Amino acid sequence: MHQLLCGGVAIMKRWVLVFLIAVSWQILPENGHSQGTHNAEVNAENANEAGNNKPFSIPVRILEAPLPEPDHEQDREQRGRQEAREEENLATQKSIAEVSEKLSHYTLYQLWLSIASAFGLTLTVVFAGLAWKESKASTNIAKQALAVTQDTAKKQLRAHLVLTGTAIPADTPEGFFVVRSGFKNCGQTPAMIKKIGRKAFLTNQLTDECFDDLVMHPFVAIVGPGEPLNFFMGEPSQPFPDLRRHVAAGSVIGAMRICAIYTDIFGEDHEIEFTRILEGKRELNSDFGISFNYPDKFE
Repeated sequence: MHQLLCGGVAIMKRWVLVFLIAVSWQILPENGHSQGTHNAEVNAENANEAGNNKPFSIPVRILEAPLPEPDHEQDREQRGRQEAREEENLATQKSIAEVSEKLSHYTLYQLWLSIASAFGLTLTVVFAGLAWKESKASTNIAKQALAVTQDTAKKQLRAHLVLTGTAIPADTPEGFFVVRSGFKNCGQTPAMIKKIGRKAFLTNQLTDECFDDLVMHPFVAIVGPGEPLNFFMGEPSQPFPDLRRHVAAGSVIGAMRICAIYTDIFGEDHEIEFTRILEGKRELNSDFGISFNYPDKFE
């Protein structure tokens, strides 16, 4: 109840003040400034009276905490530590830069060394290739020399069959044509004869067709080094009257051919052929000679 009465009184006071202000404004219009100030004071007073009806409050002022006094000694220590760290970082960076520079120099040296090594390796490969070629050529020459030496040794050691003298023996009956001939081994090892063919005949004209019927027959014989192997051939069953006279006159030609195949100790086969003739004005028992038209053959 008391609060209602206080509220009604406050409202009446507010209306009274408004009325007075309006009257004052009509009476003293020229004193606007003073009237405004007065109105402000009246409004403030009315506000204060209205505030008296509100709950009680205490104004609070928030003050900032006082700043601590600077500690110069601690600042100096912090700055010193910071400067020390910066100097340490700077020294570390400088050391890293120096190491990097040295590494770059070493890398450059290593690059040059690698190039020099590659060049040296290339030269080594080139010289090795040339040396290999030279060694290969030397090896080939040595092989050729060895082959020549072996061939020479074989030729010196192997058997060599040559023809001995060919003639009509002096004790041959008059009018018969019998020729004695043979081989001699002039080599240093034995010769093994495998086949042989021989023919002796008389003719008025000697041609190639005269030897067409010569046939090689199997024949087994071993002729040692320096040993001879003699044969008799001809036509002992057919007499030729006045043979000596015809030979001396050169009207008859006596011919002989002998062929053979033999093997040496190295397993190589050799074939030989010898042809001898008795032509011109000759003695019947003289040696047969070599014909330029039928040279000897050695294989």
